[in-house]
Amino acid sequence: RYTTGRMLLTIEPWPNNPVLVGFSMGGGIGVAWSSGIGGEGHSGTTDSMVLAVLSVGVRLSIPLTRRSRLLIATNVGVTLPEIRVRFDGEDVAAYGRPLFDILLGIEWGFGTLSPQQ
Repeated sequence: RYTTGRMLLTIEPWPNNPVLVGFSMGGGIGVAWSSGIGGEGHSGTTDSMVLAVLSVGVRLSIPLTRRSRLLIATNVGVTLPEIRVRFDGEDVAAYGRPLFDILLGIEWGFGTLSPQQ
């Protein structure tokens, strides 16, 4: 299992366009934990670790109404250190390099989000 929290700085180089394109970079922390069940001469272990998360991304924000926008974003990043899963002393899986996520959401503002026409 894995959870992360990140802070991203986003730059929108063309803020007066109706459709906003943004570029982001940032980081945060992640926590990974697992619990194994042993059998047939193997023992199960429980482990957890705290990681650094670094990422960059791109976002697209499309106006729906004067106060709402459709948000589509994607980020790619890495965890430091890489998460490794071992079985019987051998690495059998790795996680966090690369780390990839997609976001689909609605932005809503108390003021006007769309540029005046």
